[in-house]
Amino acid sequence: MKQLIGLVALLGFMLGGMERAIQAEENLLVTKDRAIEIGNRHLTKMKIDLHDLDVQVDEGSKRWNDFMSILRASPDRDTQRQFQQYERKLKGRSYWAIFYKPKHVPGRGFKGGGATVLVDSKTGRVLLAIRGE
Repeated sequence: MKQLIGLVALLGFMLGGMERAIQAEENLLVTKDRAIEIGNRHLTKMKIDLHDLDVQVDEGSKRWNDFMSILRASPDRDTQRQFQQYERKLKGRSYWAIFYKPKHVPGRGFKGGGATVLVDSKTGRVLLAIRGE
């Protein structure tokens, strides 16, 4: 009887762990590597040459949040509209923020502008794509 109770307890513990793993996977269906692939494909459609860019994934969205703070604090009306537009698109969503930085060319500085792509971490849909200047 004790063995049966122990077996039932072990089975319950294992199922609880599997349930937590499934919930974690549901919260993040698109992996970081898959988000990069989606971002790369989107920028290619925008005719942006990926060979001139280094890819950085913004873990925890710190850089993106810093960027949004700058927009939010700006007194410029166009910048405020841009901030509100981005905020509406991202509200209630989880996403990967992928930054494409221009590569440094020794002796010449940076080559071209960068880009930022935000990919929904549940659906894989591109939420925002911003071409740098």
